Amino acid sequence: MHIRINDFAGTLPKLHPTKLPDYAAQSCQNVMVEHGVLTPSNQASNSYASNIVGAENFVSAMFFDHDGKTYKKFSNELAKFAFSPVHDAYRLYWTTEDKKAPLMFNDWDVGGASDEYELVTDNFDYIAGLPAPEVKDTVITGITPPVVEQEPVEGEEPAEPITYASITDAIKDMFKKAMDGQNSSGVDKKEGEISDAVAEIIANMPDDVEARVYALTYVNRFGDESAPGVIEEVLYLTKGDEPILTIPYAEGTRTKLTRDYGINAIRLYRSVTNSIGVAQFLFVKEYLLTMTGDSVTLIDDMPYGSTQIGEPLVTMNYDQPRVGMKGLGVTNSGVGYGYVDKTICLSEPYTLYAWPRFYELISQHTIMGLGHYDNTIVVATTGNPILISGSDPESMSVLSLPLYEGCVSPRSMVNLNHGCMYASENGLVLVTTNSAKLLTESVFSTRDWQDIKPSSIHATAYKNGYLFFWDNGGDKGSGYIDLNDGSKGVLWFDEYALNTFLDGNLVQMINKDTAAMGGIISKHTSFNPEYGEPFTSKTFKWRSKTFNVDTPRRMLAAQVVADNYPADAITFRVYADQVLLHESKVKSNKPFRVKNHSVKRDFSIEIESSVAIREVVLAETMRDTIL
Repeated sequence: MHIRINDFAGTLPKLHPTKLPDYAAQSCQNVMVEHGVLTPSNQASNSYASNIVGAENFVSAMFFDHDGKTYKKFSNELAKFAFSPVHDAYRLYWTTEDKKAPLMFNDWDVGGASDEYELVTDNFDYIAGLPAPEVKDTVITGITPPVVEQEPVEGEEPAEPITYASITDAIKDMFKKAMDGQNSSGVDKKEGEISDAVAEIIANMPDDVEARVYALTYVNRFGDESAPGVIEEVLYLTKGDEPILTIPYAEGTRTKLTRDYGINAIRLYRSVTNSIGVAQFLFVKEYLLTMTGDSVTLIDDMPYGSTQIGEPLVTMNYDQPRVGMKGLGVTNSGVGYGYVDKTICLSEPYTLYAWPRFYELISQHTIMGLGHYDNTIVVATTGNPILISGSDPESMSVLSLPLYEGCVSPRSMVNLNHGCMYASENGLVLVTTNSAKLLTESVFSTRDWQDIKPSSIHATAYKNGYLFFWDNGGDKGSGYIDLNDGSKGVLWFDEYALNTFLDGNLVQMINKDTAAMGGIISKHTSFNPEYGEPFTSKTFKWRSKTFNVDTPRRMLAAQVVADNYPADAITFRVYADQVLLHESKVKSNKPFRVKNHSVKRDFSIEIESSVAIREVVLAETMRDTIL
């Protein structure tokens, strides 16, 4: 009789050690089973600190490779990064996840970098989304108000002509007259009478009069444009006027706009009514916005009806992103997403600085994290998950999934090729098209899952699976689940990270370390257990299921087939009835004897090795090892 194991997997904690499949482990650490053999994971041998002054204690990072150079962004805050969806732009956006802060961005200068690690065009971080210009104190001069002849009233002296600088003045004048007439006669003026009177004033305007409304927008050095500040008063101009708009600024305001938002220009738009009576704002001029002075002066010297007036204003609904937004991501259709409390925020497609408020959606439960696959956004809440689907944020469909497994860790949310995964109180939840399920229900019991403290989990995608890091206050480590093959169970590693980020296909782990000159600094180390250069094998442990033999037996022979047999590289152990029975070093593929013992019923095998193991045999006799 013999026990032969030539196929291997990780752990299935929910199952009792005697109920595991023959190939599964009751415990394992630092081992990979990608090729059906036990393979030691790779030892991360080098760690790197930030080379950016002020970012020695970074907790987040993003790397970007271009033309053989690596550009790096480090952050001392817990941040979630996303590149601009515009393919020819190397703009990086991020939300701050551990405090209330605005959406930020910078641009990578990838054109003339002289060496690796050159970071951004000007080394400044900017607030994404521009404020609309404040226009309430704008002073407009250079206007010749039209003179309106008043219709004579029968039996009265002809009325003096009236000058109206704006339609507001005309309406105020008409309402004053209506109230005066009402008070003197005691007869209420009807709404229709007042409207007719105002219409009459407008109709009596001279032919060379134009009604006009102005709007102003800011533009930053990267070409982003703000929502407009609209001067709502309708002005009456005589054709040929060249209005002068003077915008006052409080001390330091322009410096703040220039530094925090990168604003370097202000655009002037004016209303134009087309042949079918539809008015819209058209571009007039752009003026530079400097940091000096207490006002900006803009002159509209475009003649009436000029063909030089430019394109329509398109940023009317370009609201700034909400301060405190978290969970930044971008769908395959270029729609940015984030959340604040129970509010789901969506951006204009391919325009991550514009977040119209009428695109926003509200969740019944508090939002814990967002992710996406294709054009579907997955909302993990404290209740059930929500799917938001579509390529146009103006017409997204919303589906609430009937699985009440609330997310317990925002950083456990991971985007996968075919769905999103997050940690709940009972296991890992996988959300795919129109469905959600507790994926690890057959792998973890609730008690096993609680042992690793799921609220501590942060995770990332690795290869075809889910790599998660945990810290229960006493122990900490990491685990990996291959989503393409659930039979492989969970593989466990002794590596832990405070945070992670992807560098191409590699996972970079961020941890604290001692600096050369003393003190504590942050460093990042590659997590690449299956391959990588240089490959330095870790020593793994893998313990088999507990084999419950039909009748008590004496298992006195064993064999281990490995790729090679370096000195003291392989340790073989046998446990009988949960007690260590035998331990020895394996020197070759030849069968060897196990310590003599009385009959036992329960046997398990443990391998500790730094080389790949292909097969393990435990048998009653030496002959049984070859049968």
